[in-house]
Amino acid sequence: MRRTILAVVVLCAAAAAGAAFAAEPAARCDGRPDFAAGEGRGYWVWRDGDRWSVRWTTYGAERFFAGSVEAEGGDLKDLDRVDVERESKVVRSGRAPRTRVGPRGRVHVRPGRAPVVATREEDKIEKDGDDRIVWSSRTDADVDGFNFDVGRHVTRLRFVLRMDGESRALDVALGKEAVTPDGNPFEVVLE
Repeated sequence: MRRTILAVVVLCAAAAAGAAFAAEPAARCDGRPDFAAGEGRGYWVWRDGDRWSVRWTTYGAERFFAGSVEAEGGDLKDLDRVDVERESKVVRSGRAPRTRVGPRGRVHVRPGRAPVVATREEDKIEKDGDDRIVWSSRTDADVDGFNFDVGRHVTRLRFVLRMDGESRALDVALGKEAVTPDGNPFEVVLE
């Protein structure tokens, strides 16, 4: 019995590791789709020439977005983050310097103190090597995302787009026509 369960687990893991990405032609991604902050839920992916854009938003409820874009055959360049928020917390307030004049006209200065601020990055969008971008972000009614360029030798882009831990094709819109990809994760075949 244990061997049967182990064999099923190994076969499932091997099938998941070798799972093919749904293939999309690059032309489906042309042009910016029509969407606005808080007026949709999910991801929007499009390209203008060699410039690619990925955005996400929700109807207002906070959701967790995470994923990756990986290039085959070349590099991803010029990563620009869009509306990545930072959370700052003042641990100890500062104190301005104090100046007083003594009885003989001498000036005494008591130095001040800068505030102590703890900064924690809530949202992360970063390159993982030259050919991969990864992110994790909590978003509510605003729009977050990034732009990037592809190197001229890139033949495919692989997108893994998760929202609240799930990868669903219905949560993704491609290009000006907001076409749903055949699957998620998916890859775009560049001409």
